[in-house]
Amino acid sequence: LLTSEGDLHKRQRALMQPVFHKQKVTAFAELMAEFARRTSQGWESGAKLEMGEEMSRLTLAIVARALFETSVDQQREAEEIGRALTDARYLFMQASIPGFLLLEKVIPPLRRRFERIKSRLDTTVQAIIAEHRANPELHQDLLSRLLETPMSDQQVRDEVMTLFLAGHETTAAAMSWTLHLLAQNPDWADRLAEELGSELGTDLPRAEQVQRLPLLSAVLAESLRLFPPAWVMGRRITRELEFGGYRFPRNSLLLASQWVVQRDERWYPDPLRF
Repeated sequence: LLTSEGDLHKRQRALMQPVFHKQKVTAFAELMAEFARRTSQGWESGAKLEMGEEMSRLTLAIVARALFETSVDQQREAEEIGRALTDARYLFMQASIPGFLLLEKVIPPLRRRFERIKSRLDTTVQAIIAEHRANPELHQDLLSRLLETPMSDQQVRDEVMTLFLAGHETTAAAMSWTLHLLAQNPDWADRLAEELGSELGTDLPRAEQVQRLPLLSAVLAESLRLFPPAWVMGRRITRELEFGGYRFPRNSLLLASQWVVQRDERWYPDPLRF
């Protein structure tokens, strides 16, 4: 869905949209809160943690359970899948370099690394698909909807892989940077803790309470401004375009970086301050 275009994108979006309706997303809140509680209970006071890895394991487990009703929260398996997804994202970024496909063919270690990552992720995804096919009556999730359509196994695999990658990595990055910024700004961390304590007490948060946590929303928005997980967007133009005094031929690839815009002092005074 993320990389498809035209009619394919419209068809796939219409197919998946019901799973992301507000009522469905709200129903995921309890699951997310419980997984977060379980993760934090494994932390000991004074311990040193690699928070990026902690958040990656957490979001991977949530995506797997929420969208595919499966579990990858065994630590070893989650770590292996998480590393493979991170490596895949790195290679995806490298693939934008001109000549990468040629390099990938002529440099054996690069090729072997790609095949190893692909094999690990395919094993996980194919197992999830096979389990759903064998027990369709047990599932009412996104993958179930995909399997009800005349979609090839390759297309189903591609959709699941995309949701795994895009669904967990971006959220893990956002949470890691938010915690980083709060650690650098303890006054705001204290104020946020006060708001959460006042509204939630010691209870797990519920979806409807989010609207009553304005400081939390502001903290997350400011974190996304400074460190947007998706830092650039590309659009290929379908016709010749004149814009801002420049002329772009048809099929030009235009890149817009929200990371740059959100740190521009023309739009944000003192843009690097949290």
